[in-house]
Amino acid sequence: MDIEKKNVLFAQREQLLDELIQFNNRERNRICSLVGEWGSGKSFFIDKFIERVKQEDIIETSEEQSDPIKKQSFDILKFDAWENQASTNINGIFLEFVYNELIKTSKDEKSFYEFLQKYGIKYFKDIIKSAGEALLPLPKEVSKQIIKPIDEFNSMALYKMLSNTILNEIIDEKKFYEIMIDLLFFEEQNNKFLLIIDELDRCEPKFSIELIKKIIYLNKELIKKGKDVNFLISINKVEFANLLKGYYGNEYDTHQYFDKVFDYEFDLPVAKSAFEYVGELLSTPKNGQILEFELKEKLNLETIEKFKNLNYRKLNLLIEIIQRPKKLVNEYYGDSFNPDYYYDLIRFTLEVVKMSNYTEYLEIINAIRRLKSRKIYSINLNRGILTITDEIEDTEKFFNDIITFSKYFKYQEMGVVHNGNLEELEINKLKELLSVEVLSLMSGYPI
Repeated sequence: MDIEKKNVLFAQREQLLDELIQFNNRERNRICSLVGEWGSGKSFFIDKFIERVKQEDIIETSEEQSDPIKKQSFDILKFDAWENQASTNINGIFLEFVYNELIKTSKDEKSFYEFLQKYGIKYFKDIIKSAGEALLPLPKEVSKQIIKPIDEFNSMALYKMLSNTILNEIIDEKKFYEIMIDLLFFEEQNNKFLLIIDELDRCEPKFSIELIKKIIYLNKELIKKGKDVNFLISINKVEFANLLKGYYGNEYDTHQYFDKVFDYEFDLPVAKSAFEYVGELLSTPKNGQILEFELKEKLNLETIEKFKNLNYRKLNLLIEIIQRPKKLVNEYYGDSFNPDYYYDLIRFTLEVVKMSNYTEYLEIINAIRRLKSRKIYSINLNRGILTITDEIEDTEKFFNDIITFSKYFKYQEMGVVHNGNLEELEINKLKELLSVEVLSLMSGYPI
């Protein structure tokens, strides 16, 4: 999608943007959720929200009024849980994320571990002995070295080599929250944050649930210290409920969980129907009603329902696949068939089935391949005629294979020429299964 069309789509969610800005200006220490299905555009919405907040911050600071009206008063940190779930230790990766976002550039791009060597003495001086024990079994000489004073220990090559392991072992929960709050409000350079957690419902259950626990306890510590941070967690509520049940058991009360964890729940509005969304983004844009009419004219209700239920991520993929140059229209459909669709209707159908149910898609592909391999028919696409050229050994399998994919298209009157092997009822049945699309798939259409 080009930028202009993205903005048109996103305009329908402007109201929620305003509500989120006002909410985070007004509320303190709230844990909220942004709820939407997978592929509904939650991550894209979050990126636009961050962009909007930054824009308003620039506008605000450029105003010449002596006392301008503040549109937003918070900074945003976005943590992508999916990208970071590979870490075996949430403490270390979460702390490093905050350091990199807020402090690293002001400290000559030093790594998080180098930063802790200078500023982290107060965290480690009382637990350096336990660090040596945590890293055992190590050679005795190395263990003794570890228990040396902190300044000597920090300068050791061993520290650099084992820094991540050390952090994983010696930053207990209490220290984690202490360091996290210090990093967020390092040198008191900021006074309010919105910490966004994205893609949490795609992570491993243990990682997701532990991360939410840390946010709950971190929020309690922030309240104790009078620090102002809101949290916004992006989730597919249905999938996250399944994740919770998979972790705690099927009897777990997920409704109670959501009520306890989240102070507020923001539902991501459904921006457009599938017809509107795809119609606008075709190479030759179409009104959503026109596209819906075209599809219903050619496809059956089952296919239409599969299409309507695709999320936006899958619709984006669909658009990329079905676009094709107009010169290819007759390559697989025949000269007499010249649809004014500007997209490949057969490819459209195959991809919709594939994205909805891959097993069904494989059944279609295998059925078409079996039909082509039998070499008992020929097709004249220009005249719309199927000619049976040889005896059909297994009529039932022949019909079942055609039904497997013809059921996704609407009947069109096509001609059938046979060799006398089919009865009148079978000929009529075959005619009821055929359409230009079905003949194209049985002929040379690439699958």
